[in-house]
Amino acid sequence: MHTFALALAYVSAAIVVATVLPQLARTIRHPGLTGVSPVSWTLTAASSLSWLAYGLLTATPFQIPGNVVLCTGSVALVLLVPSRWRRGHRAVVVGGALVVVVVAALTLPPSIVGYIGFSLGLVASWPQLVDSFGSWRAGEESGVAIGSWIARLVSGAGWFTYAVIMRDTPVLVASVVGLVTTVAVLSLETSARSAARRAAAAETSEYSATAAIATASA
Repeated sequence: MHTFALALAYVSAAIVVATVLPQLARTIRHPGLTGVSPVSWTLTAASSLSWLAYGLLTATPFQIPGNVVLCTGSVALVLLVPSRWRRGHRAVVVGGALVVVVVAALTLPPSIVGYIGFSLGLVASWPQLVDSFGSWRAGEESGVAIGSWIARLVSGAGWFTYAVIMRDTPVLVASVVGLVTTVAVLSLETSARSAARRAAAAETSEYSATAAIATASA
């Protein structure tokens, strides 16, 4: 079981890296769709950079490649997604957050750097939950990629299983919080998307009916 738990941890960590890819693809395909939280991706970028630094400081190479991809992709999303914040403002904020992480990595023990990455990752999804709630209330389809959050759900389930097997309380708490947040975001986003499609269908039907009446009158 110990070997299985470790293998599950590696797979779950790899899936986390993949969460950025569907969101990048959707943002590039639909640059006008709002609802993606730049704050959430800023926290993700800072968390992944913390884990990258932890991997370098502790000579754990498996931490490095995935977090390079996740950090780079997260920064790109912060700058690409539509937001009421100007792009220059977002660049300053995410750049400042990454500088703080680098300074912490150069001055603090590796274990503290790891805890910083853990803490940032724990709360990174919360701003997106707020924005997804706004999309749900408005009944609007957002730019959030459902695939990214399904990947988070699979990864969270893997970490939860790992924590139960290994009796790792911190990871158990983090995975439960992450799973609850992820399920909430998925529920809000799928509901908002369904409402937006129903509204579009109703609008199309109304337009068709109006056009038919006008044609018959003519």
